[in-house]
Amino acid sequence: MDGMDHSDLRSQLERFHGESYGWALRCCAQDPLEAQEVVQTAYLKVLDGRARYQGLAAFKTWLLAVIRRTAADERRRHVLRRLWLVKFGQRAEPPEPPESPDATAERTQLQALFRQALAGLPRRQREVLQLVFYHDLTLSEAALAMEVSVGSARTHYERGKAHLRQAPSPEERQRALQQKVEKVQEGVQRWQDEGRDPSPVAEIMQELEPLMKTGKLKQAEALLAKALKLLGEGK
Repeated sequence: MDGMDHSDLRSQLERFHGESYGWALRCCAQDPLEAQEVVQTAYLKVLDGRARYQGLAAFKTWLLAVIRRTAADERRRHVLRRLWLVKFGQRAEPPEPPESPDATAERTQLQALFRQALAGLPRRQREVLQLVFYHDLTLSEAALAMEVSVGSARTHYERGKAHLRQAPSPEERQRALQQKVEKVQEGVQRWQDEGRDPSPVAEIMQELEPLMKTGKLKQAEALLAKALKLLGEGK
């Protein structure tokens, strides 16, 4: 274990637990249950020696790489399990991840908007930007965690930054959303003037405020598009 006993390893795991879980969430498509399982499995690998720290990189860099490999292994197992179920005529119902509003509320709106921007990037670009911006890794350390060359990590990093710069700013997205909200309000008023029941649109719009407050702009845009489509069909 490169001179690290179980006590040292446990201390390091505790030190980086928050970052480990955050990285596992990203590797598990924001599924909190799967992320917890991946983190626990990765910790067991570290403590029982299946994953050995050789001191060739910083402990955090090495640990994030272990978590990424563990998440990939779990994904492969899930795919095989679903294929097996389908083969024998059973329906594989994916578990619905529970909402975690408390965890979301703790983050600032800016962080939420940044996550939304990251979500629109290709996977490799997403990973390297999270490792650099959220986990304070250098590009060389990020490359180790992603198990790619430094040149490849740098390419994904530069492309990801370029895509983020080209994306609309949070203020621009907020203004565009507000314009759509006003169009929905105008459509609802039109329905009322025509004696039509606007409650179907009102039910859709009830979900908008919590999405806006937590910075989930992509979901808010989809919701507004649904409301506008309904109003357009009612013309």
